Amino acid sequence: MLSLAQLVDVLAQRFGFRRVPSCIGCGACLEACAVYVPGGDFVGAAAINRVHLKNQHPSGAMEKRKRVRSLMGNGGVADCGKAQVCVEVCPKQIPLTESISKVSRDATKELFWGWLAD
Repeated sequence: MLSLAQLVDVLAQRFGFRRVPSCIGCGACLEACAVYVPGGDFVGAAAINRVHLKNQHPSGAMEKRKRVRSLMGNGGVADCGKAQVCVEVCPKQIPLTESISKVSRDATKELFWGWLAD
């Protein structure tokens, strides 16, 4: 019989995503980001990472297009300066730039091919 951690690893491999540590909501990535300003347009690395994690989950994939479209406008994924400071300061060592690049790729695909699904 598999333990819970082993089961999660098996499911992660099967569905093609990897386990990443959970964000603790400390805001260190936002504090270190040169683009993020409280009350400004850019949503920050933590929000983009959360979208990426939700899009990876089979049940979250149902709303993937809606979430990706919400990050395609002002303050979204394209506004990231990609300085990678957020990764350096994250106490959980979450690969935030990987999440940002994957959501950016999803946004590009939605931009070019999203009209086919409508």
